[in-house]
Amino acid sequence: MEFEQLGKKQKIITVENNVSPFIRLVAILFAPVLLAICFWAVFIIENEGLPAGSNMIDVLGGCILKLLTEGNTECLPDLGYILFCTILFGPFVFFASYKFRKILKTKIILTDQRIIKKPPSGKENQFYWNEIKKIEFFSGKGGKQLVFTINEGPSLFDDSNRILCPTNPSKERPFLSREAANLILKKIDLYNISVTGKRELLAEIIKTPHKSQKGRTRPVAQNMTGRNRMPVRPSAPQKPTPR
Repeated sequence: MEFEQLGKKQKIITVENNVSPFIRLVAILFAPVLLAICFWAVFIIENEGLPAGSNMIDVLGGCILKLLTEGNTECLPDLGYILFCTILFGPFVFFASYKFRKILKTKIILTDQRIIKKPPSGKENQFYWNEIKKIEFFSGKGGKQLVFTINEGPSLFDDSNRILCPTNPSKERPFLSREAANLILKKIDLYNISVTGKRELLAEIIKTPHKSQKGRTRPVAQNMTGRNRMPVRPSAPQKPTPR
C-alpha cells in the first residue's frame, strides 16, 4: 500500500497485494497441481479396480510408498493418459492460472473523485464515488477484502459493476492504509453509501498506528549553546637536543 500526494490538491492512494514471490508462485500453480493430483488418483483407482469412493489421499500415499520402497511404477500414469488430460483440461488450467496472476497484480487507486481498477493487462475500470451504492466487507482465514459496487443487487460474478480491493493475508499490517480507510469513511458519510459487513474495521485501522510508526528513535539532541570547536591537533614531536 502506497500513499502519494500530487502537489497540494489531489491525493492518490494505491492499494495492492503485498505478498512474497513464493506465495505468488503457489497461487499460480495451485490449479494445475490440484488437477494433476486429482487425475493421478483417478488413474490409480481405475487401474487397480478400487471403489469409486476411495480416499484420494490414501490412494496417492500408497502409490508413493510402493514407488519408494518397492520401485513399483504400475501406479504411474502412462503417456497417453497424460496427453489426454492435458489436451482436455489444459485451457482451463491456463485460464485459472492467468486469473490468479491477474488478481495478485491488480492495483486499486483511490482519489478524491474516483476509484480506479488497474489490472496488469486489459481495460481499466473506474467509478466515481457518487456512483457507489454499496460497500461490502468480507473477512475470513484468507484475509480481508473490500468491494465497491454501483448496484444494490447481488454482484458476485458481475465484474463490470464492482471493484474488489486486493486482499492482504498478512496479520502484521492492515489490509488498507490509514489514509485509504480515512478517505473511504469520509465518502461513506458524504454520499450516504450503504455498508455491508463490519464498518468498524475502517475506524480500527485509523486508530491503530502502523508498525513502522512505532518505536521511532528519538532525534539526537544538538548542543545549541556550545561553540563548534576544532579538534585539537597533536603537537609535533620535539627533537632531542644535541649533547
